[in-house]
Amino acid sequence: MAFSYDGALGNDISKVRFHAGLTDREAPGVLSDEAITGHIAAVGSWQAAVAGIYRRRAADLGRAATSTTSADGSVTYSPAELRALADHWDREAAAAAATTTTSLPRAVIRRLGQSPSDRGNTRV
Repeated sequence: MAFSYDGALGNDISKVRFHAGLTDREAPGVLSDEAITGHIAAVGSWQAAVAGIYRRRAADLGRAATSTTSADGSVTYSPAELRALADHWDREAAAAAATTTTSLPRAVIRRLGQSPSDRGNTRV
């Protein structure tokens, strides 16, 4: 089970670990890099992966107890708070998806293996 975490948040796995409170390798319930990568691929973005993790924690907590403490022991969450965090990250994922667009000319140029600057202009 691979575990990596970049405190500078330079990759999607680290972003998921940071925002979902999964930065401690020894914490119970820590996810492997492979599990996080698979989850990101399944849901489409690291933000949606964070939402899914919080939603899962809320579901697990709803069956077991009335609250849970973060891995570092600093925060206690109720199921409603975990669902609110999941909703927040769903909105973040939607906002990120809305700002990730590709113009048709740039997409065509990329498909040809050239960038606009390689062609000497930014218009196609």
